[in-house]
Amino acid sequence: MDWIKTSERLPDNANKPGAFCPRYQVITPYGITEGWFNPYEHKEGGRWYALIWFMREPYCQCNIDLIHGDIPKLIENIDVLAWMPLPEPPEVGE
Repeated sequence: MDWIKTSERLPDNANKPGAFCPRYQVITPYGITEGWFNPYEHKEGGRWYALIWFMREPYCQCNIDLIHGDIPKLIENIDVLAWMPLPEPPEVGE
């Protein structure tokens, strides 16, 4: 899939206040992460939200441990430069 610039197009739910907000892969000033566009604030034109890890050490020198509670911060109304749909998850056997 190709990156879609936010200046060119927003997700399909952008003009539907109260619509479901699927997650996307997004490019922010902090890097590439997961995020979503919430059209609920319709008068403001909607908002992007993204999950960002803020670290005091370089990534290669720290251990992010999601299993034991390391979680990203949710940033509201972040500047998203481009987005693309996340790939479909693989099918898991029974």
